[in-house]
Amino acid sequence: MSQPPPDGSGPQGPGGGPPGEPERHEPRHRPGADGSGAEAPQSGREPAHAARPPQPPADPAQPSAGPGTGPAGGPHPPQHAADARTRHAAPPSAAGWAAPGAGPEPPGGRPPHPPQAPPPPVPPPGPPPGSPGAPPPEPEPISAAPAQSRGCATAAVAALAVVVLLLAGAGVWAIVALSTAAGGAYESAPDCSVAPGDVLDGLVPARQTELNRRIEDFDPERREGYECRWATPETAPAVPAAARLVLVRYADHTGRPGAEAASTALEAAARDASAHSVSGLGDEAKAWTEPVQSFEWGCVAVRMSNLYTMACHTAAVDYQATHSISGDLALANAESLARAVTAEIEKGDY
Repeated sequence: MSQPPPDGSGPQGPGGGPPGEPERHEPRHRPGADGSGAEAPQSGREPAHAARPPQPPADPAQPSAGPGTGPAGGPHPPQHAADARTRHAAPPSAAGWAAPGAGPEPPGGRPPHPPQAPPPPVPPPGPPPGSPGAPPPEPEPISAAPAQSRGCATAAVAALAVVVLLLAGAGVWAIVALSTAAGGAYESAPDCSVAPGDVLDGLVPARQTELNRRIEDFDPERREGYECRWATPETAPAVPAAARLVLVRYADHTGRPGAEAASTALEAAARDASAHSVSGLGDEAKAWTEPVQSFEWGCVAVRMSNLYTMACHTAAVDYQATHSISGDLALANAESLARAVTAEIEKGDY
């Protein structure tokens, strides 16, 4: 075994003692009475470098571990200074040593477990939101859906549903900006339940209601309205889609006709889009498409006397939402929703 350096400094002990501390000499030990060659501990102080006294072997017939054995991946145990009488004694077993900084030895003389490698990073649930490329003319048929790859795709479609009305020629916020209102055939605004469930089921698979509320900051003596949003949840095994609906009714105010106020709202919504008129739908109706982050939205605005409505729809063609359906198909879907809502309003069952 190596001798201590001449300057009296020794290696750092298992308990993390400072280097350079002089090694304390202990009383000599006598060989064990069982003849195994192991040293019998003497009364007195323990060596400064040991976490605890070496344990006697549990079975004298089993040889003790040789030098260099220790925890996997850990350093070799330090060498000890010994005199001529103990130089050839059996080296301490790995059970009496711990890796530097590992703390005290566990009970029973077992070496501490080696540190475990950190688990591999969990892959993201799907590709990041985004829809590069031109949309195909028709949706692609999908037979099955891996639910774990749809989180980001659904989030992207839901985010688009939130901003579509802001980008669609001012949309509902053009209605909020109108300072006048007037009377007409309708005395109250229908809420989101006026949208037929079977129509929504066909447009938004496994739909979940994300928005169903009265529009804030409206003076009920002048105007009132509701805004609605449905989207495919990310846990559903279906291609993500979304739909929006706005309904606003105007009351008598300042002598301006209600039909004029509702018509102004319709024109404001379609002002910045290439809108075209739709026949056979309410008193007047206009339709247009609006690209939002490479997704094509279809929107149809309808006026029925003093009542204004606007329906919008979009959908992806795959579970990763890399492309949307074509603008013509989105517009046809929005028109089907607008016609269904108009029919329910004309029944008066709201």
